[in-house]
Amino acid sequence: VDLSKEAIRKAKLKASKEEIEDIEFVIGDMREPLPKTFDAIVNLFTTFGYFLDDGENQKIISSTAKMLKPNGLLFLDYLNPHSVEKNLVPSESGVYENMSYQITRKIEQNMVYKTIQIDGDALKKPATYQERVKLYSLDWFKKVFDSTGYELIKTFGDYTGGKYSQNSDRLILLARLKNS
Repeated sequence: VDLSKEAIRKAKLKASKEEIEDIEFVIGDMREPLPKTFDAIVNLFTTFGYFLDDGENQKIISSTAKMLKPNGLLFLDYLNPHSVEKNLVPSESGVYENMSYQITRKIEQNMVYKTIQIDGDALKKPATYQERVKLYSLDWFKKVFDSTGYELIKTFGDYTGGKYSQNSDRLILLARLKNS
């Protein structure tokens, strides 16, 4: 599920190249539940926290709860806000495949703002992209999980299953929907 038609188009193309056929792609808003239920829902690579309003971000978790079967699992991979604040790289630049890039980052009002500027012969004109992600703590997730019917069962700090701490790379959460 993705709001971006272009992201879905690219995903379909990649699935076709990889000969993956048993997959459904949906253009949609993750704040709105699909009319299906699942055993598990996976949200990877910090595809969470994009909305300025905390309530809009909470709707995403509420939406997943509506789509899970009893005792279903939510696996949410998120940035570690403590690590981001401590290790933020304000700017970087370089060249990749004959394209020059400039990236700037800043933290304002509990959000990371990232601007990416790209230029090169392959482009008709320079391009600029902007991203923003809220910095949510483990305590915030615990409160939201509790209010949406989840039980947090495990946290991880990296992709190898390492322990979560304020210094770990990631905040990866595994929650189970409580039987209702």
